[in-house]
Amino acid sequence: MLYGRSTDDWRRKMPDAKTYHYEVFKCNLDTEQQVMVQIFRDPENGRVLHSQLSFKSIEGSWGVPYQLDKQ
Repeated sequence: MLYGRSTDDWRRKMPDAKTYHYEVFKCNLDTEQQVMVQIFRDPENGRVLHSQLSFKSIEGSWGVPYQLDKQ
């Protein structure tokens, strides 16, 4: 399930003094549209703190990311 909520909310909740693991995955759909998934993890336990999905526009810029639901 995707949420259209701004990703600025989660940044305000994260303390600045900690380092996070960042993963990014890019691929092309059958329609040739490019997709990017970003995952931010706690380095101490590997727990997913935030994940988001974004689509690349025809103009070549990445669209507003959609927060992915935590299961």
